[in-house]
Formats: sequence, C-alpha cells, structure tokens
Amino acid sequence: LRQDDGRIVIAGAFTTVNGVARPGIARLAESGALDTAWVPANPDPAKQVRALALQADGKLVVGSYHKGDNFNLPVNRVFRLLPADGSFDPTFPVRGSGIEGIQNNVNGIVVQADGDIVIGGEFDVVDGRARLGLARIVPAQELHRDRPLEAPVEGAVHLAHAALAEQPLQREAVV
Repeated sequence: LRQDDGRIVIAGAFTTVNGVARPGIARLAESGALDTAWVPANPDPAKQVRALALQADGKLVVGSYHKGDNFNLPVNRVFRLLPADGSFDPTFPVRGSGIEGIQNNVNGIVVQADGDIVIGGEFDVVDGRARLGLARIVPAQELHRDRPLEAPVEGAVHLAHAALAEQPLQREAVV
C-alpha cells in the first residue's frame, strides 16, 4: 500500500524484514529500505496481516487473519495505526475483542469517500452486534447501527477496492 509520501506499507505472514522484527506489517522507504522509525503495533504478532486501507488523514486500518485451534484469544482483528510511528490509535471505534466468530478474520478493508470503513471477512459479530461477514464502521463513532450492510453471507467475504462503490444517493455500498 503506497502512502501519500511515497513510502510503502507491506503486510503478510512474515516476522522480520531485513533481520528486524516486524510481525506481519512494515513500512519501507521509497528506496525499498525498512523504515526503522516506524514500529507498527500488532496485537497478535504470530498471525498474519491480511488487509490494509489508508484513510485520508494518513491513519492505517489493519485487518488480520487467525488460523489455528485457539480462537478464544482476546485480540482484535481490526485496528488502526497512527501514521507517525505505527502505534495503536486508541480512538478507533472497534474495541475489546471486536471481531467474533469461528474464524474471526478480516480479509478486506475499504475506506469509502465519506470516511466510513467497510470490513469483510469470516466473522459473525463485530463489537457485540451481529454482522455476518460484512460490517460498516464509522470512525468518529462506533460500528454503524443505522446503516448496517445487510448481506446473506455464508463463508468468507473478500473485498476488492474496485468492487466496492458508494452510491451517492442511497449511501449504501454495492458489493
């Protein structure tokens, strides 16, 4: 994911970059060198980061993937990092375990033009509310109660940025 300043954020199932610990997420300079000043937080460093989205203010929304037998970890699968140093943004509206379900993975994130964040993945509940695989988050508030994305989802949702468009009149997402 290329940031406005030309730096690139990479994500995946890695634990180090050029010998430096960076569990699942790192930022590179335009030259490709590791940005050692940016030390991103990852609540579950043994798991991979599967989704990234950049907000207009430079904050980075991150979604992670959990595979294994221990699904009871109190780790949020969607979180936001601050642009200056990669630390957690304590104002992000999804709190606690946030994502719940058999797999509890976030596979895709899209920041819409109005600033709302749409997440897709393998989950049943977001912030204590039923959201089967698809949820809308309003950054200044909390999980959007008035405009949930209703989709009869069984299985995983993978979002492609080009496939998720906001309709200006209805303000509903089209997947």
